[in-house]
Amino acid sequence: MESRRITEIDLAQFTGTTQYFRHWSRKIKYTDGVQFLAEQVCAYWLVDLIASYQPLCDERQYWTLVIDGGLYSAVCKDRDARVLVSQEIMYSDFPVHLLPFTLYLQDGVLFLPSED
Repeated sequence: MESRRITEIDLAQFTGTTQYFRHWSRKIKYTDGVQFLAEQVCAYWLVDLIASYQPLCDERQYWTLVIDGGLYSAVCKDRDARVLVSQEIMYSDFPVHLLPFTLYLQDGVLFLPSED
């Protein structure tokens, strides 16, 4: 699927979810907003990456995708801002205009900031 340009306004429309999507690993579920993001910008890889690190110690996780010098990184922090995981990503076409981009994981559910 070809990605399209989405905006923060597109993502802000998600303030809750009507259904949960279960990741194929069965380690996490995610909301309508995360499904929309993954589908629109071809970012199922990001959901896969987050699921691959579960379960982590903290019940609330803050996953941020950043770019620095052309290199992407996914960083997971706990509620005290301690880094739990940091993974470099060699290539991504995630929209740079949305970076840094944060997703939250709590009680096994991944959601957008607007769905918090």
